[in-house]
Amino acid sequence: MKMTRKELLAIPKRKWDEEIEAKEVWVIPSGRKHDSGYACMDFVAKDLSGNLIGFGGICDILDFNGRNFKMDCEYPSRILHIWNNHPFIISAPDISSIYLIEK
Repeated sequence: MKMTRKELLAIPKRKWDEEIEAKEVWVIPSGRKHDSGYACMDFVAKDLSGNLIGFGGICDILDFNGRNFKMDCEYPSRILHIWNNHPFIISAPDISSIYLIEK
């Protein structure tokens, strides 16, 4: 899927408490600053039926539950930052996909 930032942000958002089963997620740094000092992030998910659904917008951390990886977005640079509370391995070599693996 190739969509512009503007097109992704125009996708209707879910109800704030609606759960989504997704195949894919796009992270869109919003440029808005969270009280934490990090940038808020918007997200678009592709659900199991292929529908696109927007969510987020006020959150500053994406928690990869069960994997101990978290992601936030630096402000104002919009640089994505991924971390873990435990050491992890970054797979090699630098081709097509990079894997972050809990040690």
